[in-house]
Amino acid sequence: MNKTIIIYFFILLVGIILALFLPRQIASKHTDHAAYTVDSESLITPYLLSDMQLPSSNKEAEYTLRVGLFRKLGQATDKVETFQSDAPIHIIKAKDNQKEWFFILVGRYSSEFEAEQAKQELQDEGVSSTVSVWPATANNG
Repeated sequence: MNKTIIIYFFILLVGIILALFLPRQIASKHTDHAAYTVDSESLITPYLLSDMQLPSSNKEAEYTLRVGLFRKLGQATDKVETFQSDAPIHIIKAKDNQKEWFFILVGRYSSEFEAEQAKQELQDEGVSSTVSVWPATANNG
C-alpha cells in the first residue's frame, strides 16, 4: 500500500512539474493559418507597380484586393498569418522606380463590383484592403 501511495505521489509531482515548465500553447483567434502562395516569378522579375493601378483601360482586367505593402517578404508573410480568407491569397513583388515592395493580394475577381463586395467582407473581419487590378503580366497562379 505504501508503494502505491508513493507511486501516485511521484506521478502527481511529475505532472505538476511538467505543467509548470512545458511551453503553453498560445491561444489564437484563428485555428488555421492562412494558406498563401508566394509568386516566385515576381521575386526574380518584379511586376511594375503601375500595372496594378485603377482604373484599368483593359476591359478584360481582373481585380484583386491589396492588403498592405511591405518592404520585406517576412513582413508580408507575418501579416498573412493574422487573417483568413476563402479567396486565394498571393504575395507578389512589385517595383516602382528603384523601390521594391511585397504586396498581399486576396482573390481574383472578374469585376470591380465583386472585388468591392469581397473588400467589405474582409473589412467586416477587421482587415482593411484596397481594390486593385491584378497585374496583367502575372501568371494565372
